[in-house]
Amino acid sequence: MWDRIEEKFFTAMKKDDFYRTRDQLTSKWSHINRKVRKFIGVYEECSRFRRSGTNDADVLRLATPRYQDDGHQGKVDETISSTDQIPPFNVADSDDEDPIPRPIGRKKAKFITYGSGGSASVSVSSRDEIGREMVEQLRAFNLREQERLKLKEKDLKLKEQEAEIKVMQTDPGTLSEIGLMIYEQRIREIKEKYNLP
Repeated sequence: MWDRIEEKFFTAMKKDDFYRTRDQLTSKWSHINRKVRKFIGVYEECSRFRRSGTNDADVLRLATPRYQDDGHQGKVDETISSTDQIPPFNVADSDDEDPIPRPIGRKKAKFITYGSGGSASVSVSSRDEIGREMVEQLRAFNLREQERLKLKEKDLKLKEQEAEIKVMQTDPGTLSEIGLMIYEQRIREIKEKYNLP
C-alpha cells in the first residue's frame, strides 16, 4: 500500500525518490488520519441535514467552518484542490428566511382523504373540510348540469317548432295518399297543441 502512496506522492510533487523517505511519509500518518476522520464526521453530519437543492460543494462549504469552529486548526482549504471550482454561496438560501411552504403531495392528500385505515390520527376537521369541499363541487356540477339540460330542452323545443312550421308550410297537393294521411294527422296534432281553429 505504501508503495502506491509513495508513487502517487512523488508524481504529484514532481520529485524523485530522494525527496522523502518512507519513514518521513508514514510518521505523520496517524496524526493526519485522525484529523481526516474528524473532518469526515463533521462533513457527514452536515450532509445528513442538507437542505433540498444543495450539492456536495455546499455541504463542504458548511462543514469546513464547523470543523474549524470545533477547535481544529487544520487548514482544510489547502488540502482540498477542488475548492477553487466551487461557486459562491447562494444568499437566497439563507436559514434566516422562512421557506415557501410546499404544497400537499399526492400521498398526503390520499392519506387525508381516505384516512389511515381506521386510525384516529387524521383530524375530524380536515375530513369535514374535504367533505364540504366535495359537496360544494357536487353542487356546482349539479347546477351546471341543470343549466345544460335547460339549454338542451330549449334547443329541442326550437327544433320541434321548426319541424311544425315546415309541416304547416308543406303543400298537400304534392303528397302521396299515405303522405297526405300523415300530413292531416300531424296538422290536427299541431292545431290541438297550440289551440288553433
